[in-house]
Amino acid sequence: TIGTNLPLSDTTASEFFRERCIDLCAHERITAVGDLETEAYVGYGHRQDWFVDFLVSVRWPTGKKNKDPRRVFFVSTGHNRHFEIKLGFEGGWKPRDWFAFKLDWAWHHAFKRTEKRAAFFKGATVKNIGPTLDARVSWDYFV
Repeated sequence: TIGTNLPLSDTTASEFFRERCIDLCAHERITAVGDLETEAYVGYGHRQDWFVDFLVSVRWPTGKKNKDPRRVFFVSTGHNRHFEIKLGFEGGWKPRDWFAFKLDWAWHHAFKRTEKRAAFFKGATVKNIGPTLDARVSWDYFV
């Protein structure tokens, strides 16, 4: 039963979180420079009628890193020290002086980097209260 596996206590929820270094009444104010993004375009167009551009971008990790995942109010000013590359395409067509179409597409890849993640227990509804572990994290996304 639950009572034998998990001892019931007289502590409140806020005390439970505070014991695990999570203060729900706290706040954090983060002021810093975010990640630096550089882009290079190569394109071709016909006057004002249409254009096609290809782009390559690198996001340099200059923002602050969250070193403790239990800081639930910490908002990183970047991608948590991940380098990112972006490859994209954009094009446009202007059939009339007062009307134009624009289409853009980009693929982003954030390279693997070790960061601290809070382990959570199987079936847990509240996360970020377990011990911190090193995790190799990377991701891709399309925009």
